Amino acid sequence: MPFFASAPFPLLDLLRGIANVWSLGLIVAVVVTLAWFVYSIFLKRWLRVRRIANIRLRRILEENERSQGR
Repeated sequence: MPFFASAPFPLLDLLRGIANVWSLGLIVAVVVTLAWFVYSIFLKRWLRVRRIANIRLRRILEENERSQGR
């Protein structure tokens, strides 16, 4: 005979609550892991590309100002 079959209902409710909290914790862990993956791979790469493009644009604009000032 399983232990839970003879246990009173409050204990079963407690175990169900613990299982629900555990499931919620696992879902949060998965979401955080996916968010970290997206940030570390895609967002950082996109931000780096934008930063390099802005540096190039700034350099081109400065060269144009220098050439027009001559």
